[in-house]
Amino acid sequence: MRGKQGFWRREREKKKRETETETESDGEPAAAPAVAWQVQVSNTSLASPSSRLPNWMEMTADQRFLLLFIFSHYFGPDLKDERPRKSVFQRIVEGLPPYATHELAGSRIRTLEVERVYYYVLRMAKKFDIVERETLHKFLNYGYLHSPSQDSNADLGQFPDLFPLHLHRQYRFEEQYQVIENIVFINNLNTSFINTVVATRFKNFTGLEFLFLDAEAALSYCRICGIADNMIEELHDGSLLRALCRDQEKWEWEI
Repeated sequence: MRGKQGFWRREREKKKRETETETESDGEPAAAPAVAWQVQVSNTSLASPSSRLPNWMEMTADQRFLLLFIFSHYFGPDLKDERPRKSVFQRIVEGLPPYATHELAGSRIRTLEVERVYYYVLRMAKKFDIVERETLHKFLNYGYLHSPSQDSNADLGQFPDLFPLHLHRQYRFEEQYQVIENIVFINNLNTSFINTVVATRFKNFTGLEFLFLDAEAALSYCRICGIADNMIEELHDGSLLRALCRDQEKWEWEI
């Protein structure tokens, strides 16, 4: 008798599970796939190369904050009649109207120099707060960045939102190197409009005491050897180190 009761109890439980599964398939999706996706995302290092998430989607909130702070505060549009230069963020805070093609100065800056500024600013930051070359390169070229962050200080948009592609074209200049049009580096940015809490957070991450940057050092910074290009000659065997850095940078950035 007990055996039969146990059998029917198991059958009822089985039927109940089947009914719940059918209900989930007709209505809201079952929870199991979501759990499986969470496991897949959190274990990307164990997945095959083809199934791993792209680097720019693995960006942390702190990396996003630093990336967008640097490019929205230390860079701005190069306009003919705007002096002093204003960063993207300053223009937003001041509520300035969008600029048109005829207002642009027609200048070019090497993409490599833009990337150097990023690594120069973060030269004292912790390694895990700095994005890798591939991530930075894709962000600058295509604007790829993970979905909007919960961090309002970091959620300023993609690179094409900061510098619209129809006004700031990117291309290979004279078949030599990549350039971005009508963008200017602002090493002595106006800090009066920057929130104190945000500025303090940025300084804590970067180790910078002041937001002012040495323009020459920033634009010539070598990510590989960790010093500015104009300081290499002061070192022993400086010419060899310079050649090594330039060859490596050409391989990584200019191809």
